Amino acid sequence: SGPVDLLPYDVVILQRDREHKFQLRFEDEHWFSIGLDDIPPWLSFRDITEGMKANLSLVLFHVSAHDNESRVERLAVMTDGQVTREDQFPPDDVEIGLRLSDGPHSIVISAMDDWMNTKYAHFNISIDTFSPCLFITSPLNGTVTNLDIISVNGTVKDGRIVLIGDESVTVMADGTFSNEVVLPDEGQNPLRVRAIDDFNNSIEVVLVVIRDTTPPSLEIQGLPELTNRTTIEIRGSSDGMYISITPPGIEMPVEGSFSFDVALEEGENNFSVTASDAVGNIATRS
Repeated sequence: SGPVDLLPYDVVILQRDREHKFQLRFEDEHWFSIGLDDIPPWLSFRDITEGMKANLSLVLFHVSAHDNESRVERLAVMTDGQVTREDQFPPDDVEIGLRLSDGPHSIVISAMDDWMNTKYAHFNISIDTFSPCLFITSPLNGTVTNLDIISVNGTVKDGRIVLIGDESVTVMADGTFSNEVVLPDEGQNPLRVRAIDDFNNSIEVVLVVIRDTTPPSLEIQGLPELTNRTTIEIRGSSDGMYISITPPGIEMPVEGSFSFDVALEEGENNFSVTASDAVGNIATRS
């Protein structure tokens, strides 16, 4: 035996792809302990979920990274394979803002502690900032009708929901839709048609349908009760579009006043004069 060489001993700790080296000098019996951490940080998120759909090009969300055994050394965000943000020793809560184009995107968020343990989180999200296309085929804006119910017809592209007023209507596979709507008021009735897509983009079309149930005016100038003539002139005025006289079945357009010569038969002659407007309202005088 002889003196013991107390040169330092090299201690190597291997952990995954990283090794830790340090030296220990033993002058006598020595007990020591070594701490190891192979647990990755803990990640939590707000305002981002897997499969999320957004209609804004700027996506904002919050990330929290914690490690009970050591500290979080790095927080990184990778968008479509490119690093878009990297924070050294981040705070407990980090707001992330990503400006993204329309279409699908892959988001990978990673947190690494000072032992190089790394936690990954993957999100696939889609962006669509375009509104659906909505076209009303009928009625046209400004349509006048004497009906109290009208059929609203149209087509939509990329729309998941179509609302007429507050009522949801069925959209067919080819994008067409049709629904009957009550016109409650005489005069102007605004109709609001709205289409909404899967990303909550919307478009609204507002048109006015005019309900007119008022018959046109019709005035007939006085006719003699007795005459020895074989014809008689029927004269009058109306704000309608057409005047018809029966018999003999005459119908002509009218602009304010009208005058017709009608043949008479021996004996009593009865005539019916009718004025009609553009939507089919009528007024009759006999």
